Parts: sequence; structure tokens; C-alpha cells
Amino acid sequence: MRSMIFSRPSLSVFLLALVWIGLAGPMDAHAQSGLRSVEAVETGGGTSALSTGPAALYSNPANLTVGPVEHNLEIQLFRIGAYAGGNLYQFNHYNNLFVDNSTALSNEEEKALLNDWFGDSKRRANTYVSVTPLALTYRPDSGKWGMGLGIRSRTIQTAGINKGLLDLLLRGTSPARDIPINADSRAYSTVDIKGAFSYRLSSLPLSIGVSPSVIFGL
Repeated sequence: MRSMIFSRPSLSVFLLALVWIGLAGPMDAHAQSGLRSVEAVETGGGTSALSTGPAALYSNPANLTVGPVEHNLEIQLFRIGAYAGGNLYQFNHYNNLFVDNSTALSNEEEKALLNDWFGDSKRRANTYVSVTPLALTYRPDSGKWGMGLGIRSRTIQTAGINKGLLDLLLRGTSPARDIPINADSRAYSTVDIKGAFSYRLSSLPLSIGVSPSVIFGL
């Protein structure tokens, strides 16, 4: 992820500033490395309701008008996040079957470990990849309102498998026996264009925000 924060440029000079940045490099720009905001990193990569700037587009758009105006315009380029999980990733079972055993396991021991791991059901592996090529937010000097725009692509995949394949690899086909092998996989991808608007009420310590999206399935 690249986050570029420009100190108080006006919208009228934004295009000229981009051209100047491309030719000569930024005069007052900062970059931050990470999937999301600092607050989100503290929660292990989760989305934080305290995020501000472009990170607030996908978590809490009301935060676009919370706090003082530190930067009028914030631009974030190519934020990439990838996550994996699922109950197939139980490394204690991998260790017992392939790593920690100093002597070869018997067929009965391997069978017991597989039954303990899988039982009669499938274990699943899930992956999630998110790419945000562009996200930007703008807040005027008054700080009473803020707006933002973001483009994001997401791919979500899940796969499941029963113990049959590992049973075949570990125990072989002798003696003759039935080895049911079942697996499935499904995935979907989307591209969304998200806008956001936030307004800070003068009479109350309250900011409200909306964040509509247009989602295209791939």
C-alpha cells in the first residue's frame, strides 16, 4: 500500500500537483506501509472503526469529519491485502503426521490421527484477496464535511476436502479398501466503486456518514 498525503492543496491545483509530482517528485508527501491504518494494524489487520482518511471509506465513513483537519486531500494507491484461514490449517495435526514423529507411524496411528482431524466431515481452506488501486478523500478547511471515492477488487475462495486424499497418500491402497475422496471449491470476484460523504453537526458532537457502493460481479 502507498498512502500519499498532501498538505492542504486546493482542488483547483490538484491536477497540476499530480503532474508536478510525476515530473519532479513530491515536495510535501508522506508514505505509510501496511494494509490499513495504524489503528487497524493494532487489531491484527482487522478493520478499525477509528480509521480516518481513505481507510474510513470501507470501515466508518462518519470518521471523515472526526478530529482536526490535518490534511485536506489524502490519496492512497495500490493497497493490497491477502488473508487465509480455515480449519484445514490445524498445524498440530501436520506436526503429528509429518514433523514431530521420530519413527514411522503405524497404519492404525495414522488412521486415528486422521479421524481426530477430519472425523466424517470436510475441512476447509479459505482465502481472501483485496486490491484497492485508488482511494481518495477530501475535507475542506472548515472540517464540517468530507467526501471520498474508492475502487476495489476482491476475490474470495473456499475449498473443502475430506480425509480420503491424505488417507490414500499416507496409508496407500494395501490392504484393499474403499477410500471415499470428496472435495469442492468455489470462488467469486467483485469490483466495487464506493463513494462516501460525512457531515459534522455543529450543535452536537456527532458526525454522520453514508457510503453507497456499485458492485460488479466477475
